Amino acid sequence: MRLNKTLGLFGVVVLVACSGSGTSAPGADLSTASVSRTSPTETTETTETPEMPATDAQPATATEPNGTQEQTEPETDPETAALPAASRCSAAQGHTDVSVWHSLGGYAGPDTFDGQVAEFNATHPSITLVVTWQGGSESLMAHLAETERSAWPDLVIQAPSAMKRFMTNNLTVAPGECAGQADINAGLLPVVAATYSSGGVMQAYPYGVSTPVLFFDAAAFRTAGLDPAHPPATLEQVRAASRQLVTSGARPFGMVVTTWYASMVINQWSAQRGDLVASPANGRNGDGITVDYVTPDNETALQWLSDLVATGDGQFIGGNNSTYDDLIQVGTPASGGAMVVHTSGSLGDVIQFVESGSFPGIEVGVGPMPGPGVGALVGGNALWLIDNGDPSRVGAANDVALWLVRPEHLGPLDAVTGYVPPSEIVADDPSVQRAWAAHPQFRVAYDQLVSTSGSDATAGALYGPDKEIERLLFAATEALVSGTTTAHETLVQLTRQANELIAVFEKANAAG
Repeated sequence: MRLNKTLGLFGVVVLVACSGSGTSAPGADLSTASVSRTSPTETTETTETPEMPATDAQPATATEPNGTQEQTEPETDPETAALPAASRCSAAQGHTDVSVWHSLGGYAGPDTFDGQVAEFNATHPSITLVVTWQGGSESLMAHLAETERSAWPDLVIQAPSAMKRFMTNNLTVAPGECAGQADINAGLLPVVAATYSSGGVMQAYPYGVSTPVLFFDAAAFRTAGLDPAHPPATLEQVRAASRQLVTSGARPFGMVVTTWYASMVINQWSAQRGDLVASPANGRNGDGITVDYVTPDNETALQWLSDLVATGDGQFIGGNNSTYDDLIQVGTPASGGAMVVHTSGSLGDVIQFVESGSFPGIEVGVGPMPGPGVGALVGGNALWLIDNGDPSRVGAANDVALWLVRPEHLGPLDAVTGYVPPSEIVADDPSVQRAWAAHPQFRVAYDQLVSTSGSDATAGALYGPDKEIERLLFAATEALVSGTTTAHETLVQLTRQANELIAVFEKANAAG
């Protein structure tokens, strides 16, 4: 069964814009706590907020577990209210409309987020959230590029790979400018803090964090004589397990392969080895960035990928157009492979569909991402404050961000989606603990990030043309598995093309 909404490989994109008007933006209805989803090319669709426990579909006054009542929250955060006048972030002034642009896909994530929007509106009389759907992640970024700077949103929930674009020309405000002396790094997993930092400064609030993990059909593993409790963790084990799945007749293929895999073997596996992809400092300390993909380890990794498909042990399906095509293959025993590396952010929807009977006979197994080491890069999203020149607008966006990342709000989102708690405090939230107890698969991604150190290498490469380089890697996978190029030729071409893109980006932004 194909989902009619999609979760991108690295999760949701949400942009929040503020305007200091005295009336609610179109589509917002505080009396019914409804959520307005508006596409730039579609009419507004208003849906009633779902009633979900521990989410934001609650009335303005909620009852705590101990029977006491939680009063309506203050309209501004005390930390932003006490900032010096020269700050780029100050307390929100008067009523503020907060317009939300997003490309949130799947089912569990949007439903929970909509509930949170409704609860925020119900408990913050001076701020109104209005939700607008902007299509996919790249569509949303393209829309930003086409929009006058004065009309840009104020809060962006986007992947860590967008950091360079948002920081260029000082477009973003570091949360520390709003949070005063508060340490927003406190309690964050080291790799999460490293991922969203540049020059030692945290650049965003982690929100909707994800990481790639191994999804597999545990039933097929048992049929093939493999132990689902010990899924393959190394390259050799993946090859051996794939071969056993095929020769046993359990599945026609072992590993499902998409065009993302060249990115995995170069970026993810470099992080597992502790190797930098870009210089200097993986692109996290200024400009003058270059890459050199032509290394013995990368050549070995690409050759492994090529051989996996060439032997028939791997099933190459091309682009993962719906972002669920690879998982659908795992859920189709007659024609698909039994395992795939995919974002943890899809796990909630996968479990929901399997348990509803949509994929009979499939048992959802999850293991750490295989590779030459342990750990993985952080994907997903964070909340980025955009500097629109009005400190009070930044302050209003910051109030929204601070509310969204509270454990009692972030925990329920992580618990139903497969997003990873970015800190031990969020992991300890009762909703997360209940989800982990009911479905231990949810915990695998968290443990994987706990095992990943915080360094420039594990934070991932950072450069401006991130989407363009990602597309180069997709094309490289196609060329490699089709036999058009060798592993070495692929890396030489990738290095040249990526450096050309980076040079063009840096020159354009230095001039502008």
